[in-house]
Amino acid sequence: MPEAGSAGMGTTAGVAPAKARRASRHRPSGEPPPLPKPAWWPRYVVLLIVTIGVGALLAWWYESTSSEPDSAVMGWLADHRTGWLTDIARFFSRLATQPAILVMRIALLVILVVFKRWRHLAVALLCFLLMDFLVVQLSVDLTAPPDVLVPPGSGVWHFPAFGIASLSITLWAMVVTLAPAGRRRDAASL
Repeated sequence: MPEAGSAGMGTTAGVAPAKARRASRHRPSGEPPPLPKPAWWPRYVVLLIVTIGVGALLAWWYESTSSEPDSAVMGWLADHRTGWLTDIARFFSRLATQPAILVMRIALLVILVVFKRWRHLAVALLCFLLMDFLVVQLSVDLTAPPDVLVPPGSGVWHFPAFGIASLSITLWAMVVTLAPAGRRRDAASL
């Protein structure tokens, strides 16, 4: 009777059994290799480039026009606004104040430190600094038209709006760093 593993048992001499061949593809710990990760970053780069491009075009357009922003469009928006949309806008207006943004950012940073998510902390800080720097560098002052319904507090509009830009990057950083990885977080982060 042939011995186990010899040519008589259905294996070719000199070729390792299938189990030994599969084990060679595993890590030294015995775990299988990780699955390839999808290329997510090209979408974000394209979205960032498009956003910066649209913002730069709008800033150029506002700077190059000698007249005030289109009063007809603002009047149309004022005529068609509804109570629930106004409530939503007021809510975001309250969130876009400097103290509210500062509280949200500090809370996010504390949570990231408590859970020792150092890479997320570094990315959040870098995003905050970069966005605030870009908003200050790219801002264009716009004078309020004479028939505006709700004048800005300082009498001057800024494009991009400091508060809304800071609020948007803060909320984005909260979603990306605190939500569990997966399809829902990816959808929410866009």
